Amino acid sequence: MIKAASVFLFILILVSGNTSAQEEELPGYVTRNIVAFDPGALFYRLKIPFDCELSRNEISAVINNELLARQIQPTIQLEDYLNIEAGDVFLYFEVSCMTIATSEDPEFGFAFKIDGKFGKVFADENGTKSDFLLDHSYGRAGSNYDRDVILEAVRQTAESMLRDFVLVNNFAG
Repeated sequence: MIKAASVFLFILILVSGNTSAQEEELPGYVTRNIVAFDPGALFYRLKIPFDCELSRNEISAVINNELLARQIQPTIQLEDYLNIEAGDVFLYFEVSCMTIATSEDPEFGFAFKIDGKFGKVFADENGTKSDFLLDHSYGRAGSNYDRDVILEAVRQTAESMLRDFVLVNNFAG
């Protein structure tokens, strides 16, 4: 009995040690790519390819709140994008909603997907800027058409991304 308790205690110590080490580690390969020149302001792009019956303003408000909660100034205006520098980081959100219909039931169901990625701006030798999305996705999906559920999925995605962004930029700073 004592031996089993000792083994259990040893495993518990190992697991708790691994948990604290994992919390201190930087997230994956994105770490070297999401260091921002100015981590106090962050541009984001928002794409809504299908009709979610949620306004761009509703979705932006959720993202803005998450940015402001971390003392990061949100920016989404085109002129702000044109002024960011090559090598800087931005957020990209795509919110997709879709009604699923079958020939037997035109109101069969509903699905949504929130996709969040980091992007980075590059410039060629002529100074022409372009950007690309880093190959690391954050996001949520579901089948509930409750507006609050979809907005909460946006919030959770932004929260995950910004947690990593702040962690990386605090270590880089």
